[in-house]
Amino acid sequence: MDEDAAKALIAAYGIPAPRRSVCRSRAEAEAARAAMGGAVAAKTLDPAILHKSDVGGVHLGIATAGGLARALDAIDRVSDSGYLIEEMAPDGLDLILGARNDPSFGPTVLLGLGGTAAEAIDDVAVALAPLGPGEIDRMIDSLAGSALFGPWRGAPTPDRAAIRDAAIGLARLIAEHPGIAEIDINPVRVFAQGLLALDALIVPGRAS
Repeated sequence: MDEDAAKALIAAYGIPAPRRSVCRSRAEAEAARAAMGGAVAAKTLDPAILHKSDVGGVHLGIATAGGLARALDAIDRVSDSGYLIEEMAPDGLDLILGARNDPSFGPTVLLGLGGTAAEAIDDVAVALAPLGPGEIDRMIDSLAGSALFGPWRGAPTPDRAAIRDAAIGLARLIAEHPGIAEIDINPVRVFAQGLLALDALIVPGRAS
């Protein structure tokens, strides 16, 4: 499932993403950038590339036609599967939300500190679905970086209610779709009000 389709599915479960446009040509990509009226991200749409930033498939903060052309040149060297042009999100706290249909335990949900260093930090909590608000709060409070979810050195306090809603929606999604093996939403950027899924990966299960 490509990123646009993955984001459409998680949005149906209450996890929004930035405004975006699927583009099949450079002209469409430039028109999308101009229409959004600010800095954008350009990404490959190739669903076979799981870690797009590792191979030059993601370019951020593009504000000019020339900058977009250079980004698309790099993306074209990676794949010819089209482009996703997406509005840049403001600063916030980056989380990772994940879910999987575990063959032993059933639907499970993961929550932790996210971003490009998520695997190195490895500060996550895992719980069985379904989830309630209290369980999600316990997951947050169990993290080594839990202080970041409250007032921290003048930064706005992240919206816990939005995190709860997103995690509950993700738990419902994975439980209702046994054909999905894994969902990885990283980063989920949380603001003082609301959040946005900046990347989403959905991996189908193997056919039996």
